[in-house]
Amino acid sequence: MADNITIDKLAGIIKGEFDNVGRRFDKVNNRFNKIDADIKEVKADIKGLHEDHENLELKMSNVAYRFEVDDLKNQLNLLRQRVDGLEKK
Repeated sequence: MADNITIDKLAGIIKGEFDNVGRRFDKVNNRFNKIDADIKEVKADIKGLHEDHENLELKMSNVAYRFEVDDLKNQLNLLRQRVDGLEKK
């Protein structure tokens, strides 16, 4: 049959188990605190990326595309050839 357990012994066992649960919750809380800190860091990084992206868009909106520059160069060369031809006449 089961051993006779006193109320004090039973209370001690229950207290020990509650203490174990408390320690486990402390560990879980620490992990969540680290996750929260990591999320804040990721959000800050994303915000920085958005700002960098906006700055790039502003800079790129004032830059001609390569094909446009090449087209302008070709047109300039044609104009030079025409002017040179007119000057020779």
